[in-house]
Amino acid sequence: LRAAKHAPVRMLDLLNESTPDGLWLMEVKQTATAVQIEGRAMSNTAVTDFALALQNSGFFKMPVEIITTLMETVEETTVVRFVLKAEPAAGNPTTRPATAVTTPPPAGQPGV
Repeated sequence: LRAAKHAPVRMLDLLNESTPDGLWLMEVKQTATAVQIEGRAMSNTAVTDFALALQNSGFFKMPVEIITTLMETVEETTVVRFVLKAEPAAGNPTTRPATAVTTPPPAGQPGV
């Protein structure tokens, strides 16, 4: 129950960490099975870098889909408006994978 409580916080933190320069988010919607992310970027490369970072995070199932991209002008600057769709991974996506911890052998005994 506690892990589920922290999932939205973990997701927002991940979105923040994964957002490259030249990309900003306009809306994040979560349904029962997916998250839809809308935003604008200065280039298509920024959109694909963002989608790959989300996909490689382990928080979302593969693939994170780029649903639409559209060129538009905002204050005389051409930008890419995009919509991504991502499904949270099964299990508890709020916890990071466990890392192996090794302990040294007791003093006087050879290591394995």
